[in-house]
Amino acid sequence: MIKRAIVLVRTEPTLDGVPIPLVRIGGVPLIVRLLRDAERAGIEEICFILDRPNAALEEHLRRAGAQVRWRVVTRAEWRREQRTAQKDAVLVLLGDRLYDARLLEVLARAGRNGYQVIIGVGTDLSEASRTADRRYVPNDGKLVEPTSRAADKGGDEVGVYVCMSSVIDLALGVARDDFRPLVHACSNGGVAYFDIGNGFVQPITSRGDIRRAEEKILRYIWKETDGIYARWNKRLVRPLIRWLMRTPVTPNMVSLAGVVVSLVSGYFFSLGSYRSSILGAMLSYVSSLLDHVDGSLARVTARESVFGCWLETVCDYLYYLSLAGGITLGLYRQTGNDLSLLFGGAVFVGTIMSFIVTGYQRKKFTKNPSQLAAQVNRRWEAHAQNPLFRFARTCHFLVRRPVLPYYVFLFAVLKLLPLLLVLLAVGANLVWMVSLWSNRLFRPSSRAS
Repeated sequence: MIKRAIVLVRTEPTLDGVPIPLVRIGGVPLIVRLLRDAERAGIEEICFILDRPNAALEEHLRRAGAQVRWRVVTRAEWRREQRTAQKDAVLVLLGDRLYDARLLEVLARAGRNGYQVIIGVGTDLSEASRTADRRYVPNDGKLVEPTSRAADKGGDEVGVYVCMSSVIDLALGVARDDFRPLVHACSNGGVAYFDIGNGFVQPITSRGDIRRAEEKILRYIWKETDGIYARWNKRLVRPLIRWLMRTPVTPNMVSLAGVVVSLVSGYFFSLGSYRSSILGAMLSYVSSLLDHVDGSLARVTARESVFGCWLETVCDYLYYLSLAGGITLGLYRQTGNDLSLLFGGAVFVGTIMSFIVTGYQRKKFTKNPSQLAAQVNRRWEAHAQNPLFRFARTCHFLVRRPVLPYYVFLFAVLKLLPLLLVLLAVGANLVWMVSLWSNRLFRPSSRAS
């Protein structure tokens, strides 16, 4: 696994008077996106090598608030440092293009494979690219061996490399403005090609390139755990996400707006009338659409954070509590039956317990809290011979926010809210019990089956 990256930055080329590395893609400077995407890929240390000092660029990097270690040097400073530096493998990027974070992750994980230089190439995968635009697909980047096959497939160099740091020193001595002579400088030392698959590398030289780059980063709205409902919902809010990413609106603002809508939805349910319940169900759906917007906006604007993930989780559980609380009060007003309060209390207990168990799992078993759902799903699939985990894998989607509002609306229209409350009480408590039992799946010596 490669932990270091180098970004070669030319500050002289401009677009509309702005240096290319500072051009905004979806409201975020390109250089900040490079920093964030390398961090997503698991890189721990990034060195930006500039052709000349640039105070504005350094200021943007400082304000990015990234957790990864980074520094800025000139080419002359870099070459002086390399006389005593460790000669390890690094990921090399160019400062005038946008990279697919998943592609960088695959390359960083692949390493050098014994070659001195690995060069990223793109082949004609237009259909795969269209599929990646519509839904989540894993990146299928792979090493092309022998190297002649890259030319046979029509692969073009895209501007991403893996090589020894000593090779970079040699290449920078060969060329001042173009890194491609690296290939010639190291041709007798072993060169291989890496097909980037359905990943993307978008050079930025014109306004048209900016538009194309912004369309490509919208791929980040799709997640591995998306089902039919989530994909449909995200198609509905995609235009809103595209517009919001160019505005000062932050993902946390959207999360809080979703909470407000959830509370208003619960209020209408609590009124107890048929019409108010229908309106509450519609607002419940709007709140869930906003739940898609905040996370997607965080990914496309490179604003993902641990705090944002936790805030989104808190907002999710406030939605569940508001929904169940509103239905409980509404039914009690209608019927005066104490059973409504009993089942409403059961939903409350189950929701709080689910929040506690989820929080424990995120803190104990994951480095990135947003990856917990995908990790749990993979473990459930791996232990599908266990009836409990097979049931959880099959039915868990019913209590998720992309799905639940559809059934809330259906039950409200059919005047079956009492039945819905009973199902919510059962489901909320099953969720935390199964989640708690699933903790054993994260232990190395698990015998869950």
